[in-house]
Amino acid sequence: MSVIEKIQQYIGNTKHMDNTDAYSLKYSEWEALYKLAKSCGENAVDAIEIAFNYGRAKGERHARNEVKKA
Repeated sequence: MSVIEKIQQYIGNTKHMDNTDAYSLKYSEWEALYKLAKSCGENAVDAIEIAFNYGRAKGERHARNEVKKA
């Protein structure tokens, strides 16, 4: 499974993504998204959308973990 497929799976497995501010991407994830955007040419928006949704998924999971700790 490629890094992009793993990112998309992560997004798909995250339920109820609400507003979140706390998220970050690993270097390998940024690199994979950059390569996707570069290969897409005119359709680089797809890579940006994946990156945005991945960040939201990471933020949602972070928020849920913070609630569990409280």
